[in-house]
Amino acid sequence: MNALIDQAWEAARLNNVEKLRSIVPGSLSPDAKKISEKNHCHSLLMCAAAYGSVDCAKYLLESHADPNLKNFTGFTALHWAAFTNRVDAVDILLQFGADIEERTDDGKTPFHIAAFRGHRDFMEYLMRKGADINAVDSNGWNAIHYTIISKNRAAAEWLVANKVSYNFVDSKKQSLLQFSQLNGNWFGEFVASNANSSF
Repeated sequence: MNALIDQAWEAARLNNVEKLRSIVPGSLSPDAKKISEKNHCHSLLMCAAAYGSVDCAKYLLESHADPNLKNFTGFTALHWAAFTNRVDAVDILLQFGADIEERTDDGKTPFHIAAFRGHRDFMEYLMRKGADINAVDSNGWNAIHYTIISKNRAAAEWLVANKVSYNFVDSKKQSLLQFSQLNGNWFGEFVASNANSSF
């Protein structure tokens, strides 16, 4: 069984639909998982989404793979596409029912993941598809908090330009500027240089 999962995983990673078709669904479920210490994608669909293997993702979804299946942290295939900036995988996932607002165990949406990674093109595409750029996680953080943590100034500027909310406090009652001071304070300098913004 492990050899089959490895073969299916490689097929999904390399976008080899013919190889994948020879294994799934005949010998393996379209939701088969490869679990190891080095692999956090887990399902074949997560793998296909993370590597931008759109043909394999489509085949798996047509074979009834669950687009909202989660790994041990709550990542779905769409979270993995956000993590690796695979904009090309978004449409097929959404077409087959992926939840654009699905949450990880700690409340992160795919938009939060894209913000943390600084993937502005992914954020922009998700926003056009209806993602809530002001969604907050279980800490009360929205996407701009993740750009501050990861020091993605360009992504933060894009969020501000797109009217992300920032006049609120997180679950620790910290304002965005207080949060910024605890995380390198570059955002405070950005705010100071943009006097017209009302932080």
